[in-house]
Amino acid sequence: MCGKFTQMASWREAYEFSNLFAARVDDEVRTFTPMRALPVVHLDRNGERVITPMNLGFTDRRGDGRRTPKHMHAR
Repeated sequence: MCGKFTQMASWREAYEFSNLFAARVDDEVRTFTPMRALPVVHLDRNGERVITPMNLGFTDRRGDGRRTPKHMHAR
């Protein structure tokens, strides 16, 4: 871990949050893949932290101004 996630938490809090051995069988499973939206934490214009769903990958700009994801293939 590079440390950017521990700036607002103590080491104990960061460890408890990311400890995989603390997972329970009934915990929610979340899957994030390149073609799905994922929650990204970033700062808004006022410097407040917000969570916005974003897509990972490359996009093409369509004629109507919208962006659509391009397929990412391993070669």
